[in-house]
This record gives sequence, structure tokens and C-alpha cells, in this order.
Amino acid sequence: EVPDPLPPQRQARTWVTRMDQGVVRWSQLPIHAALIFGAPYQVVLKIVELYPQGVRCTDDQHMLPLHLAMKFGASDSVVACLLQH
Repeated sequence: EVPDPLPPQRQARTWVTRMDQGVVRWSQLPIHAALIFGAPYQVVLKIVELYPQGVRCTDDQHMLPLHLAMKFGASDSVVACLLQH
């Protein structure tokens, strides 16, 4: 197994963007993706600890992580984590 060359702190703040013919289709941080895919509290907490500023970043649809947590039915503990940070 090849180790990832980027440390976790760098991964948590790396924007992932999909382009289609020069147009942004979507763009998000790992915290956005984690919430969309229903990551458990411990995963969300670790991402937030690695990059606390991420909770204040909007995705390409101008959604904060808190918006995504509510939209995708995150647990109360995940919502509380986002609100605390």
C-alpha cells in the first residue's frame, strides 16, 4: 500500500472540484462530502479538528456544512459539533 503524500491536515483543507468543459460542476471540501455521504460523528469531528475553518466555507451551491448536515439528516451530535466550531 502506497502512503498518501499529503498529511491529513492538508487533505482536510483541499478543495475537490469537478470541471466539465471549463465549467465548475461542483466544488467542495472533505467536510462537505462527509456530510453528504452521512459520515459518522467521529469522522466529522476529526475533519473539523483538522480544519476548523472548513465549517465556515460554502460549497459551489453556497451551502455551509451546517446546511448540508440538516439537508442530509445528520445526527444531533454532528450538528452540535458544527455549531460549536
